[in-house]
Amino acid sequence: MKIKAFSWIVAGVYLLCGVMLFIIIPHFQQVFSGWAAPLPLLTRTVFAIGPFGWLSLAVTLGALVILKEWRFRSRLLDLIFVMLFMLLAGCITVALFLPFFPIDKSAE
Repeated sequence: MKIKAFSWIVAGVYLLCGVMLFIIIPHFQQVFSGWAAPLPLLTRTVFAIGPFGWLSLAVTLGALVILKEWRFRSRLLDLIFVMLFMLLAGCITVALFLPFFPIDKSAE
């Protein structure tokens, strides 16, 4: 059974992002470790999962993209995997950059 090029690309993107997170998250943890202000919940959650957790999740999702081709050939599943990637990438990006934009509670 032939696997579509689209699935290989999506799986590769998951793997590439997992490796990037594996490298980037420790650097952000070092930057934020010296801050006196508490980090937002989303940022703490990304750090709690850790670099190995994100790499494991990316490899698992990438493998699922390839394995789904052997069992299911669905454009809906392709869309779901792409939307899941966009959601995860967006949340992680916001989590890592949110602490740089402090929310001023005194303006209320």
